[in-house]
Amino acid sequence: MANKVHAVGVIIENKEGKILVLRRNKQDPEGETLGLVGGEIIEGEDKFTAANREVKEEIGHDLDSSQLQFLKTYFWKRDDLDITFEVFKIFVSKNPVINLQKSENTKYFWLYPNEIYRRKDLMIGLYPILEDVYGTKGF
Repeated sequence: MANKVHAVGVIIENKEGKILVLRRNKQDPEGETLGLVGGEIIEGEDKFTAANREVKEEIGHDLDSSQLQFLKTYFWKRDDLDITFEVFKIFVSKNPVINLQKSENTKYFWLYPNEIYRRKDLMIGLYPILEDVYGTKGF
């Protein structure tokens, strides 16, 4: 029986249309790939609270929760893991100061969605998210 993971991811998009992606540590599952700010939902926590907590933990930024928009729930299977992934989006008028939690991520990038999509080093679930949110035009 596969282990189950319930997680959140947040698309943080700036006024230029670039989104924030983080490079995962080598030792983590899907290590050295790019992904959204996010992580597992703690038992008893709702997905909005988890999204806020993960942004604070991973990049040291407090979100304006009233601006956080829920987009869609995704489901993936990865080896012995069943993943439920809740995706949110928020627009920021200026890029927040990023204080990476180095135990989880090693670098961050602000990139246009089509730049991200063309890369070969993305977490597997990021491709369908980009297709759904930004369409396939230009990819």
